Amino acid sequence: MKKIFLIGLILLVIPTIFAFTATIESPSASESVSGNTLLNVTIASLGDGNGQVACAYYARATNTGNSSYGMIVNATNTTGGADIVGVNTTYLTALNLQDSDLWSIYADCQNSTDTVTTSAVTFTVDNTNPEVTSLSPSDGSTDADGTVTFTISAPSANSTGGTLHFTNNHPGSKAYTLTEGTDQFTVSLTRMPEGRYEWYATLTDGTDTTTSATYEMIVDDGGSSNRKVGAISALVQSEGGTQLSSRTFSIGGYTIKDKLSDFGNTLTKTKWGPFAPIVWIIAIIVIGFIVYKANKK
Repeated sequence: MKKIFLIGLILLVIPTIFAFTATIESPSASESVSGNTLLNVTIASLGDGNGQVACAYYARATNTGNSSYGMIVNATNTTGGADIVGVNTTYLTALNLQDSDLWSIYADCQNSTDTVTTSAVTFTVDNTNPEVTSLSPSDGSTDADGTVTFTISAPSANSTGGTLHFTNNHPGSKAYTLTEGTDQFTVSLTRMPEGRYEWYATLTDGTDTTTSATYEMIVDDGGSSNRKVGAISALVQSEGGTQLSSRTFSIGGYTIKDKLSDFGNTLTKTKWGPFAPIVWIIAIIVIGFIVYKANKK
């Protein structure tokens, strides 16, 4: 019984010992490639007569639409012979891989007797810089309800992510992550407080970054909506302030009162914060005392 077991074990191990080896040589680990770069798998330890090897290449980039491994190309080496370097094929231009710094590739290779899977290799595809073709809303536009969708049109093949930025005045945060679509990046903001906003976008492919032009827009609801109360509350609290009442807020030693008026006259600031009434009372008492003393003379 032991002999049968040992014979079976040997029969299982022998094919593994004498199986050929396959290693991805190009692209190399962490290499940045562009244009017509070769895919190259080194095949070694082939026995005579087993020289024909076919390899299926699988690739993914987790920050692109190809986030799961998928087969990108098949290639076959027909030269034969032992310890050969074979299976070459071109990619990138022909396969149209998107720019990304997170590409990973491996190959399943087989001959008439064995199948071998290579280790995965990570590399960067960097053909072009991200490109911004248009921005929306248009420069100088006015919004009346505080709900705005920002759209940055850009070829998907050149970018993997983007960010919307506000300079100076902002609706709650100075930066928002853009969501990638087909040849565009978008983000929708709601309950934007009335005000004048300057904004721009940055797009990246993981290696290069492109900055768009800066646009200006105005949010002005004509003073007819109470939606600003919630928006102002969120803004003040995001900056470390507190809401004192339904329309009064405190931040940085100031009390801010929302008058729900037209753009340009939304808020009033009163120094001394919640102590302002006490200051006025003390001032009136002091002035009254001075007047009283003056009259007695």
